[in-house]
Amino acid sequence: MALGWGGNAYGQCNVPAGITNALMVAAGYANNVGLLNNGTVVGWGSDSVDGYIPTNLVKNVTMVAAGWDHNVALLTNGTVQAWGDDFFGEINVPAGLTNVTVISANGLHTLALRTNGTVVAWGDDYYHESDVPAALTNVTAIAAGGEHSLAVSNGFVVSWGYNNYSQ
Repeated sequence: MALGWGGNAYGQCNVPAGITNALMVAAGYANNVGLLNNGTVVGWGSDSVDGYIPTNLVKNVTMVAAGWDHNVALLTNGTVQAWGDDFFGEINVPAGLTNVTVISANGLHTLALRTNGTVVAWGDDYYHESDVPAALTNVTAIAAGGEHSLAVSNGFVVSWGYNNYSQ
């Protein structure tokens, strides 16, 4: 069962009735997205921005992520689909992106981890949060922050992007 709490100005805490088979949920700024155990995606919150789930996301999704005003889905074939607002290219998934195993979204950017241990990033890059370090390899985990990014490489945490608070 999925539950929501906190600020509810956009209906983001109003979980749709009947969601009792959720595998995972992701929270954005004013929207949420959930992955059900049958591989389909549901969304709630700000309908004007992110509540519209693409119709082709039916029984072929393995992971979901949510940024401020965009959502991302990892498909069973290792490709990625994004939707929502596109202020800084958040929904412009790089052409040819395949072999993805993990996604992470936050703020106005998204990260994808590929099977070969490399990271692809897109979206806002004002603070270089989408500038993946050129030498970054052997990545096993990723996390997108509000204006920064993290990866685990060879057992070490690597970060890039905004660093005003030592993040």
